[in-house]
Amino acid sequence: MRRSLGQAFSRPDALRCALGVYRALPETGRLLVEATRGRRVRVPTVAVGAALVGRALEQQLRPVTDGVEGT
Repeated sequence: MRRSLGQAFSRPDALRCALGVYRALPETGRLLVEATRGRRVRVPTVAVGAALVGRALEQQLRPVTDGVEGT
């Protein structure tokens, strides 16, 4: 059964959960810095996010990866 966006967000805690990824961005950035301190990500990496978020993640990863593609 396919739900409309309104139906999906009418569920308890749906909006809070959907926005959780954005609330986590500062912590995600801190973890990226910590994990790559003095190291590089040497596997192919894809930064996925909607519009500005995807581009921001790509720019964060570019200095520490050998090859990153943004979507």
